[in-house]
Amino acid sequence: MCPVNKTSNLMIKDSIGDYNGEPIQEDNNTMVNLLKLLNKNVEENNKNNAKTQAITNKLLVAYEKMSHCIDSVLLQMEMLEKKKAHQEKSIDKNINRNKENTNKTPRDFVKSFIPNKKYTNNINENTHNAVNKPQENQTSNKKQPKQIGNYIKVLQTMPCVPHPLQAISKFNKINRFKLAYITLRSKIGHPKPFENLSALSFQTKINQVLKDVNAKVYEEKIFVSAVVKLTNGTIKLCAKNKASVRWLLENKHKWTHLADPTFVTSPNLYHVILDSCPAFFDISDETDILELCEQNNIGCEEIKKVRWLKTPNIEQKDFGSLVILFKNRNLAYDIVKGGDLLFKGNLL
Repeated sequence: MCPVNKTSNLMIKDSIGDYNGEPIQEDNNTMVNLLKLLNKNVEENNKNNAKTQAITNKLLVAYEKMSHCIDSVLLQMEMLEKKKAHQEKSIDKNINRNKENTNKTPRDFVKSFIPNKKYTNNINENTHNAVNKPQENQTSNKKQPKQIGNYIKVLQTMPCVPHPLQAISKFNKINRFKLAYITLRSKIGHPKPFENLSALSFQTKINQVLKDVNAKVYEEKIFVSAVVKLTNGTIKLCAKNKASVRWLLENKHKWTHLADPTFVTSPNLYHVILDSCPAFFDISDETDILELCEQNNIGCEEIKKVRWLKTPNIEQKDFGSLVILFKNRNLAYDIVKGGDLLFKGNLL
C-alpha cells in the first residue's frame, strides 16, 4: 500500500471527524477502515440521489397534469362567461321589444301591416316599365335577365303582410246545437205508446205532464225539445242539457204513464253484490231481510229484490255472493264505497 501523508490524514479527519470519539491513529489499518467508510457514504449518497431524482420525475409529471387540468377549467370558464353575456343581451333585447309593443297604440299596430309607399312605388314603376317596354328590349336576350333580377330584388324588399288567423271557438259555442237525449222503452207485454200520433202532438203531451209534475233541475223547469219515435216502440227524448235528461231517466216511472197509459216504465234499480254471505241466509224468508235491514239501519222499502248470484247450497259451499237491488242510487253508492254490511255476526 502506498504511504499516507500527514496532509491526507488531516483532510480525512476534517471531512469525517473522529471515529467513535477517539483520535484516528496514523497506520495502515485505520486508513483502510476510513476508505471503507468513505465508500459506504458515497454509495448512500448515490442511492439518495437516485431516490430524489425519481421523486422529482414524479413531481414533474404531476405538475404537467395539473397544468393541463387548470387550462381546461379556464377554457370552460371563459365559454360560460361568453354564454352568460349572450343570454343577458338576448334578455335585454326581449325586454326592450316588449316595452315597445306595450307602448304602441292600436292605430300603430294596424299601420305596421300596411306596406310603405316606397315599396309600392318601386313595384308599380318596375311593373310598368316591364310591360310598356318596346319589342326591341324583349327580343334582346341580354337585357331580360337584368329585368328579372330587378323584379326579384323589389319583391325581396317588399314587407310580408301576415294573414290573420281565425280564432278557435270555445266548446260552449261548438256544442250549442248539440242536445242531450235518452231512450225509453215500455215494459214487455205492453202495447207501443203514442200510436197514430205525430211527434209534435205527443211532445206537447209530455211537456204538459212535466209542467203538472213540476219537474225542475236547479230551479229551472224541464221541457222536451224534440221527440223521435222508433219502429220497435222505443222513444228518444231530447232535452236542453244532461242534468234535465238525468232527471227524466231517474224519475221515468213517475211521469211516463201520465203522458200515455200504455207507456209504463219500471223504476231504476241499482245492484250491490255482497261477497262472503253465509249460506243459511234465506232469500225467500222476510225475517232474514228485515234483520239485515235493522242491523245496518236500512229501510226495507229501499230494497226491491234479493237473490243469489250462485246458490251456495247447490255447490255445497258455506258462503256465497248475495245480490241486492236497491231503489235509491245514493244508498247503493254508499254501500259500495263505504264498506261492509253485518248479518248475525257475519261481515258481508
